[in-house]
Amino acid sequence: HRNLRVRYLYRADDGFPLGHVVADMRREGKGFLMTPERKEWLEERGWVASEWDARWSDAEGYFQEYWDEHRNLLVPRDYLTDDGFHLGTLVNNIRSRGSFVKGRQERLRFLHSLGFRMHATDDAEDAKRWEKLWRNLDLETWERASP
Repeated sequence: HRNLRVRYLYRADDGFPLGHVVADMRREGKGFLMTPERKEWLEERGWVASEWDARWSDAEGYFQEYWDEHRNLLVPRDYLTDDGFHLGTLVNNIRSRGSFVKGRQERLRFLHSLGFRMHATDDAEDAKRWEKLWRNLDLETWERASP
């Protein structure tokens, strides 16, 4: 794998629940003492402290690739990247639940900069959903981010 990006449900070949152990390590203090030496050892080997943030980082790359090819982010719901990433599902989850972006100004700005639509076909609903996300951060931010 060349990193320590272990998903929660991952089990080693012998059945050891490594994903659960790693999750406890990420929560630091939940049954695992993360000493500076351990942390350094892990980081040298590709430790991923937040799988959620790492997945978003992957998603940013996929969004950029899709935009570069299509010049929009109107990603079909069933769209898979060449390596199997469910980009269409992610877009749907962002639109319907705010997954990955709720309260995350830098992520909203990234999507906004690529013309991401919170509603694929209805301009008024698109604007309404963007406004709601920005207002959840603060009014001043929304005013600065508006096109």
